[in-house]
Amino acid sequence: MRIRSAAWLLLVQVTNVLVGFPLSVLLARSLGPAGKGSLSIVQLVAESGALVLCLGLPSALSYFAAKGTVDGRGALKVAALMSTTAGLLTTFFILAAPASLAHALFRSEDNGLLLAALGGIAFTVPVMMLGPFGVAKGDVRRSSLVTICAVLYQLAVDSVLALAGLLMVHLAILVWLSSVLLSVAGFSAIAWSHRRPGRTPLRELVPAGLRFGLAAWLSSIAQYLSLRQDLFLIALFLGPGAVGVYTIAVTFAQLATFVPNALSGVLMPKVAGEGAGAAELSARLTRTAWPLVGLLALAVYVVAVPLIGPVFGSEFADAAIPLALLVPAMIPYSVNATLSAYVMGSGIPVYATYAWFVNLMINVVANVLLLPRLGIAGAGLSSLLSYSCGAAFMVLAFGKVSGQRAATAIVPRRSDYGVVVGAIRRTLAERRAGV
Repeated sequence: MRIRSAAWLLLVQVTNVLVGFPLSVLLARSLGPAGKGSLSIVQLVAESGALVLCLGLPSALSYFAAKGTVDGRGALKVAALMSTTAGLLTTFFILAAPASLAHALFRSEDNGLLLAALGGIAFTVPVMMLGPFGVAKGDVRRSSLVTICAVLYQLAVDSVLALAGLLMVHLAILVWLSSVLLSVAGFSAIAWSHRRPGRTPLRELVPAGLRFGLAAWLSSIAQYLSLRQDLFLIALFLGPGAVGVYTIAVTFAQLATFVPNALSGVLMPKVAGEGAGAAELSARLTRTAWPLVGLLALAVYVVAVPLIGPVFGSEFADAAIPLALLVPAMIPYSVNATLSAYVMGSGIPVYATYAWFVNLMINVVANVLLLPRLGIAGAGLSSLLSYSCGAAFMVLAFGKVSGQRAATAIVPRRSDYGVVVGAIRRTLAERRAGV
């Protein structure tokens, strides 16, 4: 199951929390709810725009890299092409964007925030494309270290600025953008190390990538927006201050996603590259992971609620309300994450697309109805409803693609935990033996 790869991806997420938590506290204390919310919106716009303009090619590169049909040279060519294209398109949009857009997103006439958000798209594109490529090639350790170093860099620079009394929204955005460029350099070096002799023509890579990637592209957009569009709607309905408070609840809730994210990160290339026994493996991982996620989510809530006000400041105390609704939502999220990786690796991304679109549509409608009435608690309830519906659809899709009963993916078995414990013991034994 490539448990070492999963362990490295899990290490990245744990490290991101260990570093990201003090970073979040630092930003909350220095910028306040409105400033932290503005920074989150800038990052959200950059990541959303990059995802749209990548046209699904990150999933395609990961899929073909796992099969050995694309090398690092080809991945770099495609990433450079798409980053340049994104830069040209966002430059045009910046020139044509109405002045009211900055006010709608940030409740401010400061066009610098909008410029940073749109300009960050071109920087984020190569990160989205080259990061998954390294994982698919099995170079998980170095890919993980790049991500960890970028977060450590951001914490170090922001800490220096905070100690000097200079940490404001615009400088925090510049630090984040420079950390993205650091990631680009690291992932590019990893891709270059996986090049093969000979030419890799773009005229062959791009059409083949788009044929696979466009279907996966819709799934990726729906998945990302299902997880992030509530921030857009909160910004429009309630303003950046509410975004800043809600992001604290999201930060804590995401602690429960470590396990499914790590598993799905290695499951998709494994299914694509090996195939044999993939359905049974995916079902076992899913039915093993969701109870663990539920226990972890409960622990997160119990520990987090007393900490929010004293640690982040009294202005963020209301984050406890949406957190109570986001915590149970992590259980259906984990089911969706692992089963989506299975159908993507099987070369049938359309089912993942349908599932995430079901999730997205329910989320948007629920947020529009609930945000004006319940505030940020409405966003938490919307996520619980939409994740549950999306997971139910994906369980049915798994049954159709795999030919197995849908229940095999959700009903836990005692024997599964023995297999997991045995795999961990073997890995630790190999590590001690220096294998």
